[in-house]
Amino acid sequence: MSLSTTTGMSQGTDLAKSSESVAGLLRRKKSIKRQSTASASTPNKMGPTAALAMFGHKLTAFEHNEIKDYSAIYCLGLNAQKLNPGPNPSKDTDVYDDEDHFYKVVPRDHIAYRFEVVDKPILGKGTFGQVVKAYDHKLHKYVALKLVRNERIYLKQSREELRILQTLKRQDADGIYNVVIINEFFMFRNHMCISFELLGMNLYQVLKRNNYRGIGMTRILPIAKCVLKCLELLFRNRIIHCDLKPENIMLKKNGDFTSVKVGDFGSSCYEQQQVYHYIQSRYYRAPEVILGMRYGPAIDMWSFGCVLGELSIGLPIFVGADEEDQLAAIEEVLGEVPPSIRNRCRPKTRSGRRRKNRGPPGSKSLNSIIAGDDLFKDLVKVVLEWDPLCRPTPLEIQEHQWFNRSAMTPMGQKKPKQNANWGKRLDEQATLP
Repeated sequence: MSLSTTTGMSQGTDLAKSSESVAGLLRRKKSIKRQSTASASTPNKMGPTAALAMFGHKLTAFEHNEIKDYSAIYCLGLNAQKLNPGPNPSKDTDVYDDEDHFYKVVPRDHIAYRFEVVDKPILGKGTFGQVVKAYDHKLHKYVALKLVRNERIYLKQSREELRILQTLKRQDADGIYNVVIINEFFMFRNHMCISFELLGMNLYQVLKRNNYRGIGMTRILPIAKCVLKCLELLFRNRIIHCDLKPENIMLKKNGDFTSVKVGDFGSSCYEQQQVYHYIQSRYYRAPEVILGMRYGPAIDMWSFGCVLGELSIGLPIFVGADEEDQLAAIEEVLGEVPPSIRNRCRPKTRSGRRRKNRGPPGSKSLNSIIAGDDLFKDLVKVVLEWDPLCRPTPLEIQEHQWFNRSAMTPMGQKKPKQNANWGKRLDEQATLP
């Protein structure tokens, strides 16, 4: 139950039907209304003292203590099947976490006495936490609320994510670079919580609804342009997304393929501050990551090429059962890892095992596993270059003829040359310790 009016609810029927306005609540508590007027500074919120006086009998003992830390109360989650820990704020928050330290999401309950979780809240779940749909009773709109796992390593990474998101937001005031917009962040019951704008379906959900069939060039083209604008901004700041995949690319509005945004910067880092060796979802993992080479923004371009191929056929183009098989899947199409790459990689023991249905290196052609016209296939080929130094940057690939049909020749007809724009740091190709 909220303490706000429902006039701002434009999406869904769940919360609007169940919430009551402050006026309605106060009519039923006339005597308390006179006592609490001073603490309710606006019609859609009240102070903790007034909230306890009116609805304390519906709150848990833990909430009786917790609510005193909040100066403005917008939502109490009175219609939720609340978890009921003890009254000790310093010891009893564990009941709100599952065994893996994910926050136990309760439909219709509050988050920080302001956000109301919807009936079917989970928008996504990953290593770092989960994202739920909630209604912000202060701003009167639905948001995507990321709840980071209650572990030190994930809290540390969430702070890096916030630093990156805030940097990108400052540089994209007009919203032209298609980065998901962060609203604000706060701690709640030992979990970092980050509020984002609520977007439409992600591209994996789009492909699933399309029975895992390709979505066609007319839809892929604007999606590709939007993603490259985001990668352009990242490249300019030497930021690596580290997990570009269909699940992290969302339609701004369901049904509209002309505009998408890139989200989930939970694995992102600055090029000079690489934290993890294990990055990128396997099907979109660049060869240099698999081989233990020092990586840079070029790994996002590899993922971009994998995403384009998947959008054309509806399924991932490189599917490995494990990291070793993933490399074999790439080799099956692109040929063996070039010696120039293997000589720069961290020593790794390879058992030589391949899946029974895996062909030898170069036994398949890229053109045979993706759909689209010759220009599109050439574009994907150019991006899926073994050597990260030879991959085009986000700005350079936009000069490809597929984006501009008036161009004379596809980039792929030229022999790849090392690209100085990726920076001297990559040129050194230092191996990981």
